[in-house]
Amino acid sequence: QVDQMAFRPARWRVARYLLTLAGRDGLVSCTQEDIAAAVSASRVTVSRILNGFAHSGWIALGYRSVTLLDPESLSALQD
Repeated sequence: QVDQMAFRPARWRVARYLLTLAGRDGLVSCTQEDIAAAVSASRVTVSRILNGFAHSGWIALGYRSVTLLDPESLSALQD
């Protein structure tokens, strides 16, 4: 059986990864390399996606961390 995540767009996979790992405070402690390896995407692709999410106001980027500001919008990407 093939993992269904492999057929999803990278934006979907990154959003799911962040939602899955976020704590109660919305904090995900990881690097872009960590995310890229987990979702089978390049670091450049992950960087572009995260910057887009940040520009939309959904996340805040920090040093080795991502804070979810609008998890509902990230969840909506998975519909």
